[in-house]
Order: sequence, then structure tokens, then C-alpha cells
Amino acid sequence: MACQKVVNNAFHRQDWPTNQTVEIEIDRAQLGSKAGIFLWKNKDGMIQTMRDILQQEYDELFQQDPQSLNHRKFIIPGIIHSTFLRFGQVPETDGEVVQKRFSEIQNLIKETFGTLRVNSVRLAIERTPYMHIPCNDRHVLASFEF
Repeated sequence: MACQKVVNNAFHRQDWPTNQTVEIEIDRAQLGSKAGIFLWKNKDGMIQTMRDILQQEYDELFQQDPQSLNHRKFIIPGIIHSTFLRFGQVPETDGEVVQKRFSEIQNLIKETFGTLRVNSVRLAIERTPYMHIPCNDRHVLASFEF
């Protein structure tokens, strides 16, 4: 599989982050009409480094063998997020009231979580929205620990 080759090439590069712990912290939380999400930030840029390397490896393989990959479909998300709430239907409560109350607890949310240390990463293929990805060999291309 071409995607597996991209990942393997990325992992074996000198500039691939190893033996470090990724630290993330909440940047902000958002509450919409369908869901609530935490948006995380990675201050040391290690996640972005991984994304950049994967994109470079994908681009290189595409140049070597355009038939093996669909270049227009390769998208690496630019955010780190966690869904913490999903509504079955649009809430009846006035949206402005909910947003106001939610904004009042933003700092509490940040303080509650603080900085999280991530010691493993999984690279997965996601073909459907919302990233409900099974943890299996078909979807997870690679998993490694720092």
C-alpha cells in the first residue's frame, strides 16, 4: 500500500521526532449547534513537524509514481481537537445564552486540563467525517511511542 510506504519513509527520516514527549494544552473550547470540541495546541511544534514530513514524503512518492496516489485527496488536518459533546438535535435553548454561559467557563476548562503529555501517536486513514476511526490494521497505518 502506497500510504504505508509514505509513513515508513517518514518514520525513518533523521528529522522525524523521536524519544520526546509531545505536550498539548487546550487552546480553546467551542460549542456549536451540533457538537462541542476542545481545540488543542502543541507549543513545541512537534505535531506540525510530523505533518510536514508526512506531506513531503507523500509529495515525493506522488512525483515518483503519480498512479499510486491520489494527490488531490491527501489532507492532513491542521488542528488537534477532541469532541466532548455531541447533540442529537439542535438544542432549544437560546444559542446566545448558551454561548455566554460557555464562555464564562473557558478559563476553568483550561485550568482543569493543564498540559497533557502524549507518549504515543497513531497515524490513521480517515475516509468519513467525524474521525470515528476503529483501532485496527485497516485504519491505523502506524503506531509508535516516544
